[in-house]
Amino acid sequence: MGHALKETLSASEVRDLLVSVCEEAGCVVTGRLCVSDGGDGFLEAWRTLDSQARLVQLSAPDARGRPIATYYLMNEAAQYAVVESAQIIGLQRIAPPDRAILRSSSAGIADVLADALNRGAKVVYVGVGGTATCDGGYGFLGRLAQILRLVLERPWEELTAHALPVAKLPVGDLRARLSGIRLVGCLDVENPLCGPNGAAHQFAPQKGATAEEVEWLDAAIARWAADIEASLGEALQDRPGAGAGGGLGFALMTLGAEIRAGAGVFLEHATFKDALAASDLVLTAEGKFDHTSLRGKAPWRVALAAREIGKAAVILCARSDHDAMEEARQQGVTVVPFAQDLAFEEACVRTPELIREALISLLNSVR
Repeated sequence: MGHALKETLSASEVRDLLVSVCEEAGCVVTGRLCVSDGGDGFLEAWRTLDSQARLVQLSAPDARGRPIATYYLMNEAAQYAVVESAQIIGLQRIAPPDRAILRSSSAGIADVLADALNRGAKVVYVGVGGTATCDGGYGFLGRLAQILRLVLERPWEELTAHALPVAKLPVGDLRARLSGIRLVGCLDVENPLCGPNGAAHQFAPQKGATAEEVEWLDAAIARWAADIEASLGEALQDRPGAGAGGGLGFALMTLGAEIRAGAGVFLEHATFKDALAASDLVLTAEGKFDHTSLRGKAPWRVALAAREIGKAAVILCARSDHDAMEEARQQGVTVVPFAQDLAFEEACVRTPELIREALISLLNSVR
């Protein structure tokens, strides 16, 4: 099963590589699927499940407010849409010199959601991972309030994390306007919104935040979120997944969204269940296998689902933490690192070759 390797191979490229090597080795491939946690590759993986879902192209602002060409999936007959946050406000869309966490916003998600609703979607799945933002979801809610004409239009700067100390939004009215819509947030992590394990401390540094910006963001998001909670009469900040997508998980919760583990949505689908049942060996891949993988990332969930029905499971990864690898072994899952001692840049360039070599060696050893 294909799973995206960040900054290296897409989910479908991983899948095609695994299929190619297995077929060259004389194996019969029973499933040609992809899986995603809700981050990069979410739409790509979904398309392997539903051939009736079509791409809808549109323009929306990226995390820095620049108009970009993006897309989402729509199944008109089933009246549902699938949105991938990483395709709109993703970190991979922002060059390192342009990453400015306080001047970034999740507003673009609102433009895509509104387009899907205008086309008749009654259910919208939102993949939340892979964002370049850490605004608590304020930009998304603020832009959505503008589109629904609940507030006046504001300059872009007033929709970024920088505006959190003065942010006020009619979230109750927003929830009421969307009462007939089923929103499903598909999350890749279970972190709370704030605190040591929250969005700012855990994820903002990899998005370019300095230590001072991390502290400022955590405090600003906490104050803003407390006001939202008071207006709704609900405690949401500490719910698992509130910190996903730089706080986009929290924003979806304020709208009454159903919150799911991204990989779980795929594994419950009949197509996935049938593919697992028909297999003897289930293969997938991950960039780095460590303790966070064991908390429910997509490759691990696939492997456990395979083991639950007595199938062999292998996760190919660039690097693996020894303790995590041992825990996986104890649960019957084989983890195979293919670039353990290589520099990151070399591993990226050689990933297809290295996966091929590791998989051929594995297949030869189990015959």
